Order: sequence, then C-alpha cells, then structure tokens
Amino acid sequence: MRKIFRRLQIELPRGCSCNSRVMLLNDIGIDEVEKMRDKIMGWFEDEANKRALPYDEKKANKILDISMRRARKQELKHKQANLKKADG
Repeated sequence: MRKIFRRLQIELPRGCSCNSRVMLLNDIGIDEVEKMRDKIMGWFEDEANKRALPYDEKKANKILDISMRRARKQELKHKQANLKKADG
C-alpha cells in the first residue's frame, strides 16, 4: 500500500498513524484486511480530512483493491518459491 501512496504522491510522514496501520495490515494478512474493508475506508476518509485532501470512496476502494491484489500475487510467489525449495 505504501508504494501506491508514493505513486499518488501522498506522503506518509513520521508519526502518522498511516505507518502503523500499514504495518498492522501487513501483519494480519489479506483475508483479515478484506474483513476490515469498512474500517479501512474510514481510516482513508479520516486521514484525507486531517490533511484537507479530497476523499473519493471509489478511488479509496480501488487503492485497497490494488493493494490486496498485489499482496495476493506476492503471497503466491512466496508459496511457489517455498514449494520449489522443498522439492529441491
């Protein structure tokens, strides 16, 4: 998710709750992130309001969808690599 924010030129400054939230989401896994979608959308909206940025729910959902899709892809790569190591 951090990479997507960088591409959108959205800074995650030190001390921002975004950083700890990104770490939390990375730790709990994609399935749990999906269950928390409404809460995460609230985080996006709250942070946009704090920064006086426009909030667009469709775009926020798209960011989360892209992040989850990339995380699943990365997870699959790790599983495949682990299978190759186990076979090798």
